[in-house]
Amino acid sequence: MNDRLKPTEAETATIGGVLLNNDILPKLNLEASDFWDPKNQTIWRSILELGKSGTPIDVVTLKAEILRYPSAINEKILGYDVGGVYLDNLSL
Repeated sequence: MNDRLKPTEAETATIGGVLLNNDILPKLNLEASDFWDPKNQTIWRSILELGKSGTPIDVVTLKAEILRYPSAINEKILGYDVGGVYLDNLSL
């Protein structure tokens, strides 16, 4: 068993920070592959796409971006399997 800590708390804090203040995104030099959790990788990829297009990044626009690419992991992100709370909790 690996005793290494999983960096999910730092990942979710980073995502939540961008959701609260889009202006920090250009200052972060992160790619989706820098995230450990596959859900957070997908969320970060969507954040980067929204940032490139100049679209404001919030829970509503992020959900819409994620919905453009249906997959099992995206259903987990959007909370279909956990009552819709994962993505919403990132912005709290």
